Amino acid sequence: MEAKTSFDAALVNAAEGLRCVVEHDLRDLPLERTVRTLLGGAHSHLVERAGARLVTAAPGGKSFAWARDDGTVVVWDFARGSATTSDGGATPMMLAASERGDRLVALDNAGQVRVWSLLDPAVVTRLVLDLPDPGAAALSGDGRVLVAARRGAAELRAFNVGGAGAVMGVPLAGVPGPIGAVVVNGDATRVFAASGTEVVAWRLVAGRKDRPVSYAGHEAVVTALALVRCSGRPGEPWLLSGDAGGTVRMWDLRSRSGKPRPTVLTGVGGVVSAVQMTADCNQVVAAGPRGLRVWDLRSEEPDRTPRDVETGGPIAGLQLDGKH
Repeated sequence: MEAKTSFDAALVNAAEGLRCVVEHDLRDLPLERTVRTLLGGAHSHLVERAGARLVTAAPGGKSFAWARDDGTVVVWDFARGSATTSDGGATPMMLAASERGDRLVALDNAGQVRVWSLLDPAVVTRLVLDLPDPGAAALSGDGRVLVAARRGAAELRAFNVGGAGAVMGVPLAGVPGPIGAVVVNGDATRVFAASGTEVVAWRLVAGRKDRPVSYAGHEAVVTALALVRCSGRPGEPWLLSGDAGGTVRMWDLRSRSGKPRPTVLTGVGGVVSAVQMTADCNQVVAAGPRGLRVWDLRSEEPDRTPRDVETGGPIAGLQLDGKH
């Protein structure tokens, strides 16, 4: 007999447990997997039905949000102990919070964007991008710039999502081919995108038209990207890229050479769907078809002493907290 509890209700029932996870225990587990654990086997079918891979936690542990396949986005506020629901219409593709935890942005497959102030989630700003059939997308750390690619095309645009209405994007020149993943730094001055086996980088600085820089070396298609800022250090010193062959490359962006030599980490056992580094820059975590692989960078040879975390299935996303 199927449980009658809705996915939303089950998540709300798990809210206190999820708050503990958000505040303390996101060292290795992706949030989607954590939600499954909290809901338990009785509600696992609800997770599948609701498209729960689009679950995100705002930094600081004050709120989290999830998107349903019908376009509805729900924001849960821990302090108020209540949820705010926003109806959608198209299938959500991206759900992300700003680094300060004050803004939430959702992009759907019709090119519509919704922006919430997490101080008052009932207030929603709606925008429409001039980009048909959006694909890979990423939000800047300040929550003001959204960079999105056109699915299957060599087209990448940067949009200011701080306003309302129709938004014209700034096209990035020199896109080599279709984009599979994209990431933006905190103040939206640098964009990195995966195209085939290379990663291409642009600077988004007013008045400058620098040529994009290519980071080559992967032998398989690049499938995941991440930018990491280490605690107590300015800038984003590390770019992480994972590929379909189970390999991760770490690029030191502080290098004075135009093309820094990467550190190579291997053995994910299939397509790398997500990659991240802990805030202290001591560990790299990659998600694959069967779980996670964790490398300790304090080891003299981290690729020889990795730790595997089995999750029983593939992982769609990875989110680490700022404390580990």
